[in-house]
Amino acid sequence: MTDADEEDFARYCLQSATYAAVNMASHFDIDLEALEKWVEANASRWPSANDWKIEQTAWALDSYQRREYHRKRDEQKRRAGERAERQLRIAPQLLEAYQGNLFR
Repeated sequence: MTDADEEDFARYCLQSATYAAVNMASHFDIDLEALEKWVEANASRWPSANDWKIEQTAWALDSYQRREYHRKRDEQKRRAGERAERQLRIAPQLLEAYQGNLFR
């Protein structure tokens, strides 16, 4: 097997593993974090490995995906703000209950 053949095979394996990890294949036991560690560990032998991984994990967002991403992000921020407000509002009552003063 030549170096070019080995590189093609390594690229194929990494791309297949990345695809399976991204799509959470039930029969596949590896995640993106493990693949990133492999890329780092093999950077000297396969310097293009990170590019191969990116080809499988990064794609341009269309306008719907972009809007949906922003909507979800804004919703998470709103909920986090509401949760913080509730915590501040209920904190004094929790302190009283913890100290045993609530029902006196």
